[in-house]
Amino acid sequence: MPKLLLTNEVIATERWKMLETNPAYSEDLTSLQTAGKSAVCTYFRVLPGVTNTTTGDFPDISLAKSAWRSDILNGDFAAGTWTFKVRFESTTKYGFSIKVACRLSRSTNADGSSATLIGTYESPNTIAIPASAGGSISDSWTASLAALTLTNEYLFAEYRIHIEVAGSGATAQCAFACDEDPAVADESVETAAFTPGTQTFYQSISATSTGVSGLTKLNSFYRSLGVTAAALPVVSKGMYQTINATAIGQAVLTTANMFSKALDAVAQGVASLAKVTTYKQTLAAVAAGTSSLTKTATHYIILAASATGIPQLIKGMSKVLAATASGVPGLTSAYTALRTLAATAIGTSELTTQFISGSIIKLFRKVRYRGYWREES
Repeated sequence: MPKLLLTNEVIATERWKMLETNPAYSEDLTSLQTAGKSAVCTYFRVLPGVTNTTTGDFPDISLAKSAWRSDILNGDFAAGTWTFKVRFESTTKYGFSIKVACRLSRSTNADGSSATLIGTYESPNTIAIPASAGGSISDSWTASLAALTLTNEYLFAEYRIHIEVAGSGATAQCAFACDEDPAVADESVETAAFTPGTQTFYQSISATSTGVSGLTKLNSFYRSLGVTAAALPVVSKGMYQTINATAIGQAVLTTANMFSKALDAVAQGVASLAKVTTYKQTLAAVAAGTSSLTKTATHYIILAASATGIPQLIKGMSKVLAATASGVPGLTSAYTALRTLAATAIGTSELTTQFISGSIIKLFRKVRYRGYWREES
């Protein structure tokens, strides 16, 4: 059975929220009724966040509500018992006695106007407001309600007190407590079992050309609201609840959550890279160097894969080596070794066998050791 806690989370003036959870609770005693010496059978309404000094019972059901309101509901309440819990605290030394009543209604309008009455449920208990400031008294009562269906509607709970014993002083006053720790004092409306219905409202509207136009206007309206700091949390929560009401919407929200986490990770990574001042330059140099090396390696591999390319590589490597101080002696030593080897019968045979293609012989025929390289005619 859902329990709707009476909080002090403001929706509008004299309109606060009823929520199933209230993690940010903090005792609120700002909804005051100044009864004074009012006669027996006088009524005072409980106006959220307001000191009420005016007598009067619940107003016409069609008017906007001074009440606690649920989030929008779509589903069925089973027939069964509803439980109402309240607490009052005296603010003066003058005591008086009261009975409390709760009026329930439902409306598709967020302010509770044009509502449909569910019923008025008065406690059978007469409770005495203590004759000492800070004195507290609680009350709890039940009512049996028929099955109830809400179709994208809000549930409203209004309260009023009925004087049973008049106060002894003109300033006699009590505070209607709310927004307390649910583990200690749960001012609330506890309903019969609730079965959520299928959210088809937006789907039905969007299935018609008129509905599509309406949704477009609604989207523009929300976007307009969203540009103000005050409206943004309300709009965000409303959009979230609307999307979350469908299976597809839940999947989208899950994906959005994963995407958000990924974006956070990227943002953190970018922040870290920003601290490395040379990252961009280093990365660019590596990219350019890698590209050049890749092209060079590819060129040599392609060249070496051909018969004509091998002599070109040998010639190219020889020129590169000869261009260095250490390269010239190295080539000289290699040339001397080859001539020595060629001077022997075995060496000549070996060179003939190993260099039958004539590439190396042609190379060294172009070389004469005089401390530099030149092309022989």
